[in-house]
Amino acid sequence: MDFVEINISSTTSSEVRLIRSEDPELEPEIFLPRENDHLYSVDHDPASDRFLIESNWEAINFRLLETKLEDSRNKNKWKELIPHREEVLLQSVVPFPQHLVIMERENGLRHLKILDKKSKLRGFFEKSKIYISIACYPDNEITIKKIIQNALKGYKGLTLENINLIIESCNLDRDKLRNELSKITSFFSNKSIDKERLDLLLNIRTNENFDSLKNYALNGNKKKTNSLIRDTYIDAEKNILYLNMINRRLTRISEVNENAITTDIETAMSKLRPPVFWKEKAHFVSQTKRWNKEKIKNVLKQTYNLELKLKSNSLINSQILIKKLLIDICVLANS
Repeated sequence: MDFVEINISSTTSSEVRLIRSEDPELEPEIFLPRENDHLYSVDHDPASDRFLIESNWEAINFRLLETKLEDSRNKNKWKELIPHREEVLLQSVVPFPQHLVIMERENGLRHLKILDKKSKLRGFFEKSKIYISIACYPDNEITIKKIIQNALKGYKGLTLENINLIIESCNLDRDKLRNELSKITSFFSNKSIDKERLDLLLNIRTNENFDSLKNYALNGNKKKTNSLIRDTYIDAEKNILYLNMINRRLTRISEVNENAITTDIETAMSKLRPPVFWKEKAHFVSQTKRWNKEKIKNVLKQTYNLELKLKSNSLINSQILIKKLLIDICVLANS
């Protein structure tokens, strides 16, 4: 059975109500009534007919629990899956049929974990007293930045802006980064990097139309989005790059929203690394005000599913699917 989730929240408390998709005219069911200083969100896992709960109940950095719907109002019957950790912030969880995708933040760095629900090997190591399991995390902006700085050490013109251009071009992919660094070291043999020639070398300009389209969609600007949808060419070879551009913006917005709980948006945004490019700041602030945790989770799930679809079928019309995604994002931004 599927559910439509209605999330009602303030700065310090929240409440989730559920509508059964098979009978949408029924009164929404309250998962757990609102409580003082308790923030929680839920995700239905249809594969096991359970609800995954991200909660700060006795856990300032949140923890992950599970329960059946009939036990949702009795927290003592909730089963803990990932305990509270003082050094790790649990940001979001997305269930899939065979695994869970966990987004966390530790020491200011964002990590994604993919947990196989049925892995016997994982279960063996996690329960063992003599073995350990070590999480391996994907690269992020900070690790890629360090690789660039080490590879181009001694180069003039290696400004933060140029480093960010290289990060954008490789899109956190180490194989692509190696190719880009190889081009840069060959092209700038005098070890002096010029921004305009770097733009041309990395083909940054070809992504500008899509970047504008992405911004207007995330801003909920229907008129501009519809206009650019018609005029923007979606290059099939860059499908994954386009999806990653959307994901990267949303994860950075999510980080600002979390930091803005205790400060203002401008201050929270100034803490981002790499920082927001000055030309993007107005868009970024506008988008931060429109996108909350649940909306972001919704889109990240859509982009993940679309990426799987594009990778599994090379004959699919990617241009139509990506443009439809952007229209959906624009609609969601206004909800």
